[in-house]
Order: sequence, then C-alpha cells, then structure tokens
Amino acid sequence: MSEAVQEKAPFWLRDNFAPVFEERTETNLNVIGRIPEALSGCLMRNGANPQSGESAHWFLGNGMLHGTRIEGGQAKWYRNRYVKTPLYLKPDGNVMDGLGDMTM
Repeated sequence: MSEAVQEKAPFWLRDNFAPVFEERTETNLNVIGRIPEALSGCLMRNGANPQSGESAHWFLGNGMLHGTRIEGGQAKWYRNRYVKTPLYLKPDGNVMDGLGDMTM
C-alpha cells in the first residue's frame, strides 16, 4: 500500500494494523536488546486480517494468529497462520452468515 493510500485508510488497515498477506515461518530471529534467559514460552497474538486488504469495520475480516517462541534468551521462531474459517475458504461469502437471526 502506498503512503498516500495508507494515510487515507482507516487505522485498522494501516501501519502496525495493516493486513499481512502471506503466511510465514521465520527462524533464527535477530533480537534487538536482550531477552532474559529465564523467560520461556510462546507469545501468541490474534486479530482480524482481511485477505482482500479491505474491511468496512475493525472486527470484520479473516483472523490470523501470530506466534513467537522465546527460549534461552533467544527468539527461536515466528509463525503466522490464517484461521481457516468458512469465510476464509469461500471469500465471496457473506460475512454475516453464521451469526444467526432473530428466530434462534
């Protein structure tokens, strides 16, 4: 996305919130600073990540999970994956499908 387009886009589609279009696995990550040796685990983050790059609302769009493994003072890996929902598998579907209706 160009800078001019990013400036006009809503906050949930730009900067640190901008959609990520590819699933990745990265290893041997560089760390700026220092991670305490005793800190060990996996940091997970989830959020909306529209496949199309466009979304009418902050909470609409496909979901993506991001994870980083921390161990021994190192960031071992980073991975991100789309949540394979029916809307992800059929992107031209109605985002409101599956929410039910007043008769439920």
